[in-house]
Amino acid sequence: MLRFGDYTPRDSLLHGLDARVKIAASAILSVVALTGGWSGLAALTIAGALSLRGAGLSFKEVLGAMKPLLFFAFLLFTMHAFFHEGRPLIDVTGAGVLAGLYTAWQYLALVAVGIFLTATTPPSELVAGLGRLLRPLERWGVPVGDISFMVAVSLRFIPLLLGEYERLRAARAARGADWEGGVAKRLGLAVGLVIPLLIGAFRRADDLAVAVEARGYGHRAPSSLRGGEMGSPDRRFLAAVASLALVVIVLHHALPLP
Repeated sequence: MLRFGDYTPRDSLLHGLDARVKIAASAILSVVALTGGWSGLAALTIAGALSLRGAGLSFKEVLGAMKPLLFFAFLLFTMHAFFHEGRPLIDVTGAGVLAGLYTAWQYLALVAVGIFLTATTPPSELVAGLGRLLRPLERWGVPVGDISFMVAVSLRFIPLLLGEYERLRAARAARGADWEGGVAKRLGLAVGLVIPLLIGAFRRADDLAVAVEARGYGHRAPSSLRGGEMGSPDRRFLAAVASLALVVIVLHHALPLP
């Protein structure tokens, strides 16, 4: 099962692209999701659906990776639906429903961009690519290597925590916990897993710190299997993403859409 933050080795177009290109494309698409309005979200959704084959992923895999995060999308929708100003519609407002749909869609679009990035880029390449992108900041004393390493570790910890949660949930079910029932009951059972989940996370962090120190991180520059040159597929892909972003932003400001 694909989890958010997992790398999935496949023979696909996106897997073969340079990590810097995918990071830059993810940043551009995230800006489109945040500033492109309804037209931007619609364009991102269509582009994402068309890119599934190019990433070697299936819709079921992407939806499975999003599943643990759907609760937060529902929470965003509910908060906007009930607390947004506008004409009342039963117990909610029409403007609130639209605002909730927009915010939840925006959140899921950002999650999908992250899934495409992490599923097609090995963690080592992600660290190296981010380091090469931020390298100009080194002249101002910015610890680029440390920043890129922290970002990659943070992304890797997400699937680890999700896997730990599933393991604890299965262990609790084996001991007689009944996860069937209403949302309140399941939420109460999930809250009981917070403490062991945090303890497991701190233990993994300690193990990681020891492993990093034992491997001499920080005493030499990190290396990568890939070279520093970008090929023509990388340039064409980045140009296509930039063109899509430009068209979406122009349409957003030209059309009378919210």
